[in-house]
Amino acid sequence: MKSFSLSQRDCFRPIQETPDQLYSSFKEALSDYGAESDRLGKSEDALIGIIGKMELMKFVSPNDFQELVKLKVFELMVDLLANCGNNLASYIFLAFKRITDGDIRVMHDAQAADFVDLLVKYHAVEKFVSCFFRFSEDDDVVYEALQTIAHMIFLRPDVAKIVSKQTKLINWVLKVVKTKGCDYKKQYTVGLLTTILQYTSEENILELGKMGTVDVVVEALLPYTKSPVRKKGILDQEKIDRVQILFGCLPYSETSVKKEDMLDQDEEFDLVQSLFDCLFCLLSPVENKERFANAGGVHLMLQIVKQEKLHNFYYGSAIAALDIALEQCPSASDKFVNDALALDIAFPASIDAISSSITHEAVEIEGHLMSLITTLTDGTTGVEKDTLLDKFEENGYIAWLLDLFSRYSLRVYARMNQLRDKQLDQSELYEEKLEYGLSTLQSIAVILAYLLLSKRSTIRAKIGEFKEDVLRVLKEYRDNIGNAGGSVEIAAKTVIKYIVSLEKVISVY
Repeated sequence: MKSFSLSQRDCFRPIQETPDQLYSSFKEALSDYGAESDRLGKSEDALIGIIGKMELMKFVSPNDFQELVKLKVFELMVDLLANCGNNLASYIFLAFKRITDGDIRVMHDAQAADFVDLLVKYHAVEKFVSCFFRFSEDDDVVYEALQTIAHMIFLRPDVAKIVSKQTKLINWVLKVVKTKGCDYKKQYTVGLLTTILQYTSEENILELGKMGTVDVVVEALLPYTKSPVRKKGILDQEKIDRVQILFGCLPYSETSVKKEDMLDQDEEFDLVQSLFDCLFCLLSPVENKERFANAGGVHLMLQIVKQEKLHNFYYGSAIAALDIALEQCPSASDKFVNDALALDIAFPASIDAISSSITHEAVEIEGHLMSLITTLTDGTTGVEKDTLLDKFEENGYIAWLLDLFSRYSLRVYARMNQLRDKQLDQSELYEEKLEYGLSTLQSIAVILAYLLLSKRSTIRAKIGEFKEDVLRVLKEYRDNIGNAGGSVEIAAKTVIKYIVSLEKVISVY
C-alpha cells in the first residue's frame, strides 16, 4: 500500500480543484478502472490521488466538502468496494476512517456525523462487510474497515444495531477474540466488539449472548489469571515470555502471527481491559449472567482477585464483574457461594487496606464490594446466615464498616450543604449525591440494617448507636429508589422491610 498521510502542511494547503472537478475526475478514472487498456494501473493511481484530495477537502474546506457530498461521489466509492482490489479498497477505507475519526474531527462534529448518516443511507455497513470477506484477514483493508465501522458507531450509536445484525461479521469477530495470542488484529477486533456492546440495545446484547459472546470473552480472559506481575506492577519479561509461549503469543509458538504484530505490555493491558469492558456490557441481561456463570466466569473472576500480584492490574475489574453478575442471578450467586475462595474475597482480611487498581479507584472498589455483600445478605444466594455473620465478626470488619459508613455520610451530606444555595431540582441533587458516594452509603446502610436485625447480640451491640442514622439513609433510599435503576422492585421491597423492622426496634427504646 502506497503511503499517503495528512501532514500538518497538507492540512493548510488549499485544494486547487472544485468539488465538480474532483467529481468529474473521479468518474473519468472510475470508467477506466479495470479496463483492458489500463494494464499499467494508471486509473487506480488516479483514483487514489483523487480520494486523497476529497478526504483533505473535508478538513481544509468543509463547505466544499459538503458540495462534494451532494454530488454522491461517496456513494460511488462505497459501490466501488464490491469489485476493487486490495490496494484501492484500503485507500477507500482509510479515507472513510479519517473522515469519521474522533481525533481529527474536533471542529466538524456535526459534519462527520452527517457523513455517517450518508454511509448508512448507502447501506455501507452491509457493503463493508461483504468487501471485508473478499480479502485476507491480515490485509490492511481489514484494519481500516474495522476502525471505520467503530467510528460510525461512535458518531451514530444506532449503527451498532445494524452491525450486530451482521451475523457473518460477528462470528468472525468472535473467532478472532477466541484466538490464543495478543496481536494487533485481536486488539482491533476486541475494540470493535467493545464499541458495538457499549452503544447497542439490551435486546441486541441478549442476542449477542445467544451467539456465544459471553463464553468467548470469558475464555479470552482465562490466560490472565496466570500473568505474573512484579509487586510494583511491572511485568517480569522472562516469565511473561514463558506464559506467552504457552498461549501462542510469540512468533516461535504454533501461531502464524508475525513478530511485528505483537502488542507491547501496555497495549496488552489495554486489550484485557477492553475484554472486561465487553464483559460489563454483556452482563446487563440476567440471561447473560447465567451464561457467564455456566462458562466458569465466577470462578475465573475469583481466581483473578486471588492473584495478589494482579491487584494493580485487573483486581478492580474482577470485583466489579462479580458485583454485576451476582445481582438477581441465582445461578451466579450459587457458583459464588459454593466456591472456597468466595467469602474470603468478599471479606478480605485487610479490608482497610484496599488500594486503587490501574482502572479503578479505591472508592470504586469499595462501592462494588459493598454492593456485592448487599447481594449476599438478601437471602437469595444460599449462603448460610450463621456463616455470613461469622465473616462479619472476623478481622474487625464491623468496625471498618462503621467507619466507612461515617466517612461516606460525611462526604454526601457535606456535598448537600455545599449545594444548599444552588437552584437544583431533586433529580439533579440526587445525581450530585451519587457522584459523592451515595450509592455506596446506601449499600452500607442495607448491610448494617441486616446486622441490626440479626439474632446475634454481639453484633447488635457494636452498631446499636447507628440505628437512627441507618434508618435515615434507608428512608432516603426508599424515596429515590426509582432513580437508581437496576432491579428497582426487589430493592424497594428489601429496603421497605428493613425500614419497618428498624422503626419497630427504635420505638421500643
